[in-house]
Amino acid sequence: MRKFAALLFILLPVSAMAQKAEVGITGGICSNTTPTGTIYYIADKPVQSFAGSATFLSNLPNKHLQIGVDIYGVGLANKASKALATPYFGRYIGGNNETFTYAKLALSICPVFNYKFNFSEDGYVYAGLALGIAGSYAQPQTSGNSDGTQVTFRGINGGFGFTGGGQAGITYAVTSRIALNGEIAIRYYHLSFTTSDSYPGGANVSINTLAYPITIGIRYRIGFEKQLNYETGRYQIAKDRKYKSHTDK
Repeated sequence: MRKFAALLFILLPVSAMAQKAEVGITGGICSNTTPTGTIYYIADKPVQSFAGSATFLSNLPNKHLQIGVDIYGVGLANKASKALATPYFGRYIGGNNETFTYAKLALSICPVFNYKFNFSEDGYVYAGLALGIAGSYAQPQTSGNSDGTQVTFRGINGGFGFTGGGQAGITYAVTSRIALNGEIAIRYYHLSFTTSDSYPGGANVSINTLAYPITIGIRYRIGFEKQLNYETGRYQIAKDRKYKSHTDK
């Protein structure tokens, strides 16, 4: 945790001083693999959940590199193809169309590193890596499926762990400041929980899963390009050009 905080402390000032940077927000869908670990109630069929992110990226002087921070929020859930042998709140679950929600919200914050390639003055494609910390929220449940929804298992609240993976996407300008963004990512989540001794598997529970968020959104460019005024010998703010000016020397 201390090492991660130190890395953010280094990255954020570097990004803030960058000549060109981007902030973005996205929304979309996510699915995840069958969980592994010591979680007892395991469902094996994927379902679609939500995904969303907020991103801050610094475009480095090397026109192909970006560093920054992203905050991802996803839901982690599956459906079970067969009934489980141990009841949950006095009720046997699984083998139907009800959902096992492992995290109503899994929230992560990661330093990100991207390699980008400009395919025109208006846009670029990119791919990169991310590694950071994650926590999760699960809606408390005191009885099995008592609210009449199709959610039969609501997970354990207060998960904490790490996440890592990669992302690839495309950014295309609609103005000199605003661009559309589409991204596909893969994130590995390891979350640990502390629960009561009566929970199947004991008091210390963990889950591991791969999530696949697909999102679309917008990016906004901040920062200004400067150019030398040969008459005055001073640098001045240049007139905005297209989105590619992120990568100008």
